[in-house]
Amino acid sequence: MTAVDLPLTSLADDAHVVREAVREAKEQGHMVLLAAHSYGGVVITAAGHEADELMYCAATMPDSDESASDAFERLFTPRLEAAMESMDDPAVFRLSAEGATPAFYNRCADSTIHAVLPRLRPMHHRCMTAPVGRASWRDVPATYVVCTDDFAMAPSYQRACATILGDYIEIDTDHSLFYSAPDALLSRMLAVASRMRDRAQSI
Repeated sequence: MTAVDLPLTSLADDAHVVREAVREAKEQGHMVLLAAHSYGGVVITAAGHEADELMYCAATMPDSDESASDAFERLFTPRLEAAMESMDDPAVFRLSAEGATPAFYNRCADSTIHAVLPRLRPMHHRCMTAPVGRASWRDVPATYVVCTDDFAMAPSYQRACATILGDYIEIDTDHSLFYSAPDALLSRMLAVASRMRDRAQSI
């Protein structure tokens, strides 16, 4: 399992990092299950065409030629609005620690929240406004994980995305499921990876 750090300077920069990670894994002979969370869904939609399967975890899932901003009004929640904070550079925004806690970490342990809040980073508006091109999920098998107690991304939006893909599960947890429901998330990832391998072997 490999995690990549997105620069959050533009969708193009973020997509490049993901494409390179997929390319390197493929060159080493690995199959690739590309999992993404929140804004990361935009990135794998733009850059996941060479993956073997995609996994959207409480993630934004724009359609072809849409941007993250196009999906924003459909996923928007009041707590997300309260968490967003402008910076001195008008092209950059971030999440405030005070707003992020009730929006993103409402089911997380206090110790976890204290550990992760300092890791929040600014994001450039270019990440939100650039279109994704051809949506990878239209060509690559994909699944969705709906977080039903999510106050950062409307569960109704997540269910709409899940319905489009036709393959999904729901987990009773908050937006940050990798902290609040790691066992359920890992179980789903292993099940999807097993299915992915079985499909490849049957070809």
